[in-house]
Amino acid sequence: MTVGRAGWIPEALLWVILCFAPLAFGAVEAWSVALLETLILLLFVITLLRPPSHERGLWASTLRRRTAHTALVATLLVWAALGAAQLLFPRNVTGPSTALPFSVYPFGTTRQVLFLLCSAALAFSAPLVLSTKTQLRRFAWAIFLIGALEAVIGLAQTGTGNRVLYGL
Repeated sequence: MTVGRAGWIPEALLWVILCFAPLAFGAVEAWSVALLETLILLLFVITLLRPPSHERGLWASTLRRRTAHTALVATLLVWAALGAAQLLFPRNVTGPSTALPFSVYPFGTTRQVLFLLCSAALAFSAPLVLSTKTQLRRFAWAIFLIGALEAVIGLAQTGTGNRVLYGL
């Protein structure tokens, strides 16, 4: 972990998110997804409060130059705004309702809006935390190895007829 860039705390938090995310999405417990969302939003706040040390003056212009990164974050935020607009006009399934954006299931819509906001926060923070090629390469290998491990565990569980997740 590189101390001179964004610091070791954001990178360590990103590693915790990477290792915990498969378990959070695979678990049926609501607390696990809430904990994952809290960790992502904490990473976002830390990244906002402490930009890379050598780019403190040019931080905003550095983000503007990354057009693909900006487009991804903007798209996620637009989708989250549409979801939030749907919450303003819930649709009654059994009776008349408006033609405006709607939500038949407000709880599900709220969960999806939180998911999109956390995705945007992670897409914003990750490039600032993983700023060197070695950090990015190490993180890409970790993603690959965790995915391969999950695939092997999933195949083993399917072959044995085991219905529990990750053996738990």
